[in-house]
Amino acid sequence: MSMFLSRTVAGRYGALAGFGASLMFISRIQYLNIDVSDERIPKNYLILIFVLGVLFLVRGLWVYIAARRAVRRMMTALPVTVV
Repeated sequence: MSMFLSRTVAGRYGALAGFGASLMFISRIQYLNIDVSDERIPKNYLILIFVLGVLFLVRGLWVYIAARRAVRRMMTALPVTVV
């Protein structure tokens, strides 16, 4: 929800990266707490959720870094005017 409410690039992709990190954290905790005899939640789904969390985290970081580089390139391309 914070991704949709934020207006800045840092806020939006920071929220995406944070969501990915929380998916990784929660799935890792569940993976370690499941007994072998408990078949309600298969471990394959938890591994899939962990991988999706990694992808969200990497995507958020990647786009944020790309946006920062684009802004820096734009700032260096602007002519400097002295008043």
